[in-house]
Amino acid sequence: MDTQLSYARSIGSPLNVYARSTQWARRREQKLEELKSLQASVNETHCPFAPETHDIKYSSPASRRRAAKVRGMESFMQRQERARELREDKILKIKCDGSKWTNSVTVPEEFELGNRRARPIPSLSQPLKAPSTSTPQQLHELLHDR
Repeated sequence: MDTQLSYARSIGSPLNVYARSTQWARRREQKLEELKSLQASVNETHCPFAPETHDIKYSSPASRRRAAKVRGMESFMQRQERARELREDKILKIKCDGSKWTNSVTVPEEFELGNRRARPIPSLSQPLKAPSTSTPQQLHELLHDR
């Protein structure tokens, strides 16, 4: 019974747990490195990938002309430049340098409530009644006299 207690203490001590976990981590890293090197050597010997590359100078002249002309690129670049300028102008408007500031007192002005001439609301006016025998002259007078 005494030997079991001492064995449990030796296994469960923090130093032993730390030593076992670091040893386990080292073994794990070594195995991973071995697997990586084995995989790399296999890939080097049996690489199925062979890219098909084409040199530009061997392509046809028609394809070079097609590739060189991009529609709308000039207008796109102009729009980008214009947007950049507008953004900078907007930032400059937001950032006030205080050059227009004057050291003066604001003079308040009185309100002028009720002094505005109200225009009549056309939908509230009486509808036009045309006479039964009207001439174009009379219709013109009726419409423009209002």
